[in-house]
Amino acid sequence: MARHIFTSEDTMKSHKVRVYHPLTDEVKRNISQGLIGKKHSDEHCQRQGEARKRYYIEHPEMKFEHTKQFKGKARTLEARVKTGIGRRKYLEEHPEAKEAFTTMNINKPKTKEHRRKLALSHIGLKASQEAREKMSLARRGVPKTPEYRRKMHLKWEDPDFVNKIMEIRNAKPNKAELTLSNILEEICPNQFRYNGDFSLGISLNGYIPDFVNVNGKKQVIEFFGSYWHQRPNRGETERINRYLEIGWNCLVIWDTELKDTEALKNKIRAFIGGD
Repeated sequence: MARHIFTSEDTMKSHKVRVYHPLTDEVKRNISQGLIGKKHSDEHCQRQGEARKRYYIEHPEMKFEHTKQFKGKARTLEARVKTGIGRRKYLEEHPEAKEAFTTMNINKPKTKEHRRKLALSHIGLKASQEAREKMSLARRGVPKTPEYRRKMHLKWEDPDFVNKIMEIRNAKPNKAELTLSNILEEICPNQFRYNGDFSLGISLNGYIPDFVNVNGKKQVIEFFGSYWHQRPNRGETERINRYLEIGWNCLVIWDTELKDTEALKNKIRAFIGGD
């Protein structure tokens, strides 16, 4: 018997049956349970993909009709994790598809709404150690030319850009920064306020200082974590010099200094009392 080839008309008929004769929740559940553990052959998946492509080419308006049913529905964390695993597995097995997706997204402009949705989709997800290492390598692979640095500093002087980044990062003081904030309030009350989340709206020469003197003195305090700042081009000398260029004094405090509270307090007092 010859194999039947599904046409776009067959797909349209199937869609109309589903629209005008919706399945009950029990039937959907039974279908879902029946498909558990079953895997379609590569030939079957290929035929389905080709039929779907033909259908959307001949009926482009239906592509948007089909996506409407998913709008406004929030997926669970488990579903998002499964989708990510499936996508990564597919791209590993089909390198040509990975290259096509990468080429398609290069220099493709994203709207503010699109970026906001991308940011929200990552809330609650924690990257694996492997993923974090890959992201770290990708960042270090970006050429840090003087022109690149100049453009990035200009961006960080734009309040709209900073607010958008802080919203994406869901920036807020961590435990160590809260500890330092309490120490500052103890030895110099009402002098320094936290600005690491851009809550004060203060950006200086392309940087967002962690703590800013709010009593008229041009003084800032930067809190450095050993993991992020003990790398090339992230030292405290560069940061201090950047602030000095515009007449601000900067004190850099490392997270390891929190272990010796008395020595840290003396360091802060010397900075506040100096020029």
